[in-house]
Amino acid sequence: MTTATKTLPGMTAEQEHEHAALLGRIEEQREQVPCVDGPNAGDWVTDEKHTQATAARACRACPLLVPCRAYAIRHAETGGVWGGLLPTQITAQARHYRAALDEDRRP
Repeated sequence: MTTATKTLPGMTAEQEHEHAALLGRIEEQREQVPCVDGPNAGDWVTDEKHTQATAARACRACPLLVPCRAYAIRHAETGGVWGGLLPTQITAQARHYRAALDEDRRP
């Protein structure tokens, strides 16, 4: 994961804002965030399932586990491992999140 702030295609203004905020927090705690630097930084964006699982386990010690996971679920992020979740887990959690929001919005 890189901390360079950029707009990605398809991002809403809200998502851009939350993404920038998360990247700012990552920059502040760079030494403690396993996905940022180091020889295995690419493990978070690989398509290789075993490597993704290893990266997800490394997230457990990350001080940003909760906000990273919340961001990924809220925005159905499927571009790699986020907050200790594999892309398939994020998709499932995002589906439940959206269903709960829809339920809350019903009269």
